Amino acid sequence: MDFNRLKLARINNILAVLFLLVLVYLLYDLFVFTAPRISDSIKKLGTDIIHEDSSPQNAKQKSSDISVARQLDYYTQKIGAKNLFKASLVEESSNTTIAATEAQTLILKGVIAGRNPQAVIEDTKTQKTYFVVKNDKIGDIIIDSVEENKVKLKLGSEIFVLTL
Repeated sequence: MDFNRLKLARINNILAVLFLLVLVYLLYDLFVFTAPRISDSIKKLGTDIIHEDSSPQNAKQKSSDISVARQLDYYTQKIGAKNLFKASLVEESSNTTIAATEAQTLILKGVIAGRNPQAVIEDTKTQKTYFVVKNDKIGDIIIDSVEENKVKLKLGSEIFVLTL
């Protein structure tokens, strides 16, 4: 039993030394051999760019790039002026007044607290009483949340609050 432990400890030590040797080799290779080659490549690239800038061919290329950039700006402005991603226009003025009157006929009578809170809502127009939880519907109105002393109702994009 002790013999196996000594064997495993020795194997662990050998593996740790091998790992360190590989790590030292990789770092040495990275900083000693690769870094000078990369810096030489960057310097060469910089001199190539300087030489390219002075050629007459490159002057034509630059003017071509400028005209492409102007065309891109032109089309970007035209497309941006159309506002393609705006919200669609929906006439909700009549729906809003209907929603407001529909929500005004609802009265919060009580709230049952707990894990799944419930609300007791009375519709004075139809003389009906509803026991609702979150995401239930009363007509087109959706119960958004049921809290301790209030209930939030949602109709379209409008939110109405009923309180005790």
